[in-house]
Amino acid sequence: MQYASNDGYREEKSAVADISEEPTKIRDGWDELSDMYQEVLTAESSGRHRINQRRSVLRLVPKNGVGAEIGVFTGLFAPVLDEICKPTKLYLVDPWDKLHGTHFPDWGAYTNQVRVPTAGAKKAAELRASYMSCMAEVVTAFSGEWLKTQNKGALDWVYLDANHKFDEVLSDLRDIDAVLAENGIILGDDAWVQKTGEINGVCEALYTFCREQNYLIIHLDGHGQWAIKRTRDVIKVVPADAEPASEPETIEMSNVTGIADSTSNREAVETSDIKPAAQPAGFVARLRGLFKVFE
Repeated sequence: MQYASNDGYREEKSAVADISEEPTKIRDGWDELSDMYQEVLTAESSGRHRINQRRSVLRLVPKNGVGAEIGVFTGLFAPVLDEICKPTKLYLVDPWDKLHGTHFPDWGAYTNQVRVPTAGAKKAAELRASYMSCMAEVVTAFSGEWLKTQNKGALDWVYLDANHKFDEVLSDLRDIDAVLAENGIILGDDAWVQKTGEINGVCEALYTFCREQNYLIIHLDGHGQWAIKRTRDVIKVVPADAEPASEPETIEMSNVTGIADSTSNREAVETSDIKPAAQPAGFVARLRGLFKVFE
């Protein structure tokens, strides 16, 4: 199996964070931090975090539930989760210094060329959490160790954006499944399909997990966003002797037609008034190529 780097998609990661648009109370909080944390601001304003392109998939999340973001970095995306998903409780889980030490690795502009301190990133996440409308809890832990502390059915949804290697993603998905509520949803970032048809570890882990645990991919777009649900929560089995409904329920496939063709599934989830992000040219063709790899 070939893995794809993200290099072929640099042009698709153009939206950057605009710190000036954050609430005044958060900007004031930044002013109280030491100069060290200015490195965090630089990374957020110059790194390609694709905040707008990541909003569309959140329309699939059930409102007023308990959710978690696994892989938080500076918490830049957390207020968006709060705004759109409207959780009653939101866990923000990241290992920060437990994994990276004093500074994040060199992920280019994303981490300001190794200048982003893990303490600064965590402080930024804590600051944002303190001003959210929901009850937000910042947790310093590896994903697996934290998920194993949760009870069965504790989480209604999880946004996964942590380690992107195949084995790590697959392990995270299994751990999430063990604590995901009925009709819960798992979604996340960085599932990339190259123009050559190559895929990255996230894509391979998604497909492997879905076949292993009987989940369906209900959303996969050209901005790296994906969502999966248990098959039984998507396709409702009607007993043979049941009375026919007066109006058959129609559930539209999410975003990409190639998924329905490749999984023999025409079911998905309800839509909302959040407009889906525009897909990069040629993405659907590359997506169909992705599923041919597994035929």
